[in-house]
Amino acid sequence: MRSNADPWPQELSEPGESRFAFGSGSGWRPGLGRAILPGVVATAQPLEKDEYGDVEAVLFDVGGVLMTPNPDALRELVRSYGRVPDDAACINALHQATLEMDLQSLPVERMDWFAVNASVARALNIADPDEQLVQGIAEVFREAPYVPVPAAGSVMRELSRRGYRLGVVSNAHGSIEAQLAAARICSTTGVGAALVEIVVDSTLVGVHKPNPAIFDVALRAMGVPAFKTAYVGDSLFFDVHAAQTAGMHAVHVDWLRACLTPGHPDVHALETVLELFVGPRHQPNTAT
Repeated sequence: MRSNADPWPQELSEPGESRFAFGSGSGWRPGLGRAILPGVVATAQPLEKDEYGDVEAVLFDVGGVLMTPNPDALRELVRSYGRVPDDAACINALHQATLEMDLQSLPVERMDWFAVNASVARALNIADPDEQLVQGIAEVFREAPYVPVPAAGSVMRELSRRGYRLGVVSNAHGSIEAQLAAARICSTTGVGAALVEIVVDSTLVGVHKPNPAIFDVALRAMGVPAFKTAYVGDSLFFDVHAAQTAGMHAVHVDWLRACLTPGHPDVHALETVLELFVGPRHQPNTAT
């Protein structure tokens, strides 16, 4: 968890912005796997941007969408294994963990987390990661302060300006609301960041994606129906399929350009979300 002594990157040119590069695809190589969910039947069709006119609220995942584990922490961890990857390689290796989770398509309590974390090491050309390294990678995900994804803050602010109601639903460890506010991406006060109506942290509410009940927490608090809500996430299993099961539209942030599963739009940069959500057809009535 983040302490007061943990500095956020000072290179932020805008609130909620990051010095780190995303979406180059340099972390994916043939043979690492492509993402197509076993046994999943898509429940929604890809939507053109003009078909999003009835959407009033947009919910976001955090890890891999608005924020990412700090590549500096991963780089320091693998240095003793003879690897000094640049930021893009670190971030794309971290995305590899999401791809491994999608290939397993198991709930959190049944997931093979050793394989998930080992996939990060293999993406950095560490072919046979030992238990110490795999545990270290797990700690990077759990303990190291996250950093903003480029454009996260500006995308959230622009969606708010266009009239969308915003919220966050994340599988997290209890501190994600504070981290989002500290990074000036979004907050429930809107002070120095985009205003969101709710931040749902799975640890605090006691339910995790892909259980659709976690989305109900946000939808009920916001008073918006699922069919007028879109969810933006980077995992096919935990985000896209789970959101569709809950009755929402889903947008897949596919950083590695690895998705072969139909039934939803894929974007390869967060700012592309703005091309889909050009503004609600009817301005929503926010709760007072």
